[in-house]
Amino acid sequence: MTTLKQVIEANDTILMATEFGKADSIVNAVEDKLKDAKETSNAIASAFVGIHPHTHFLSPRVSKPKDGEKAKKPKGTGTIAFYDEHRIANAVGRIKDKQEREDFLLSDAEAEATLPVARYKRRRVLIQQSSTWIKRLANAIRKAEIEKMPKEEAESARNKDKLVQAREKARSLGNWITKNFSEDTSKLCATHINALIKDIK
Repeated sequence: MTTLKQVIEANDTILMATEFGKADSIVNAVEDKLKDAKETSNAIASAFVGIHPHTHFLSPRVSKPKDGEKAKKPKGTGTIAFYDEHRIANAVGRIKDKQEREDFLLSDAEAEATLPVARYKRRRVLIQQSSTWIKRLANAIRKAEIEKMPKEEAESARNKDKLVQAREKARSLGNWITKNFSEDTSKLCATHINALIKDIK
């Protein structure tokens, strides 16, 4: 098999044209596949509008508040049963490996009792990822909702979503600093990040 280095160093333009054609045909195939997949996912997200709001596909769960903290309001507006049912269905569509899919569909008790350690750990990773995957569906539905709004309302909604994303990124940065830096540095940064979050209105 001819390597890329060999193709270039050979200085043979016929060979180079042939190898470019091989590589470019793969690029074309991937681009076509991606275009079809985007059209499909956008059409399905659009079909959700009017059936369920995008907030039904955000988690209705919240962490238990620490002492002195106020209870947080969940982002999701659906029931836990609805959310989990669709989170699992969405994950099944994404998990390609048959064994991993079967493991994922086990109950927690069944998984703990029957799976080898490596498969059990992999299942836990997939469960965590499934929450991120279903959020992508929520975001796609939100985008479709906005596209169906009147122009001014749509622009206002887009701006509101950008502010929400900015706050989330600031919080994410704060969490990363807390995990990776000293307590003194974390406290100092937290003061500035909290002020920044309040200013994002």
